[in-house]
Amino acid sequence: MENLRQKDFRSVLDGVAAIYAHHDLESFGRRLLSLVPKMVSATYSSYNEFNPRQRRGAHIFDPPDVSLGPPDRAWALLLREQPLIRHYQRTGDGTARKISDFMSRGAYHETALYCEIFRRAGVEFQMAFYLPERPPNSVAIALIRDHRDFSEQDRLVLNLLRPHLFQAYGNAQIIHELRREAAGMTGALEATARSVIALDSRGAMRTCPACAHRWLRQYFPKPREAQQLPDAVRSWIRQQQLPATRANELPRERLPLVAERELGRLTIRLLNDCAPGRSLLVLEERAKLSAAALRKLGLTGREAEVLWWLAQGKSNPEIGIILRLSTGTVHKHTEHIFQKLGVETRTAAAALAFEVLFQVSG
Repeated sequence: MENLRQKDFRSVLDGVAAIYAHHDLESFGRRLLSLVPKMVSATYSSYNEFNPRQRRGAHIFDPPDVSLGPPDRAWALLLREQPLIRHYQRTGDGTARKISDFMSRGAYHETALYCEIFRRAGVEFQMAFYLPERPPNSVAIALIRDHRDFSEQDRLVLNLLRPHLFQAYGNAQIIHELRREAAGMTGALEATARSVIALDSRGAMRTCPACAHRWLRQYFPKPREAQQLPDAVRSWIRQQQLPATRANELPRERLPLVAERELGRLTIRLLNDCAPGRSLLVLEERAKLSAAALRKLGLTGREAEVLWWLAQGKSNPEIGIILRLSTGTVHKHTEHIFQKLGVETRTAAAALAFEVLFQVSG
């Protein structure tokens, strides 16, 4: 953090506060495009969702008059030749990367991607990073320049911002799903595995639905008073609201509180800025999942375990350590998994795994 310039620190701090206050998933991409270029300058920027299995996707540009040409041809070249996409699909590494990390400018200018698509769009230099996947889609933010490459300071800013965007994006997803469920039928929050607790300015519960109250009793020791939040939850809320402890240090990202028991997992998210002096706790309970569910895809037990960890973003060496296998053995299992699932990339395999796991947890 000590390498971050003061003006960059202030812009990132302001951006973090603004993005946590935005809870609308449908406009989340455009909101990011209004904020990120204020921290790292760009000729233009784009919010991109693409489906690697169906080889198609969608872009939002700022300014909006940018065009990549015929969509089918553009996506074919992007998935085949764009080094940032290929790196992410191969490794699952979503941190900020530049085209110049992978090829010289001369080599880049010789690609069909540049000659047919990017030259016309003015994409001389590009840096991109990924958000959590929205299965089966991948989500990336790209910044484009037509005159100079991005610096290591730019990369540092985006990588510091990225974990906060992870949490803000997750919050927006939860709120989107809650609104959709609430619009579907009266009392939908009580009928699903989600619930919401409203807090006042002192952090005391204003409203607590019956299912939320039941989950708090099941997952945490009883508080001293029946109408209080459990001590562990109150302590976590205080930690989420602490400012940075040192100059030029960003506050920590607002990680959810996760509690587990034998058959389930309870996740609690804190959403501030919902109304003046009020905040929300969004609770979500899911049945505990395991690699065994992935055997439905026609995999052996060991292949299911490898896919389980692959879908959680682990590299082959990391999977080898977890499962006590050699990296070569993990690679062989991965090849067999790809063949059985009919996919070519880790991202596509993970998307299939998520589809199965969501069916189980739903």
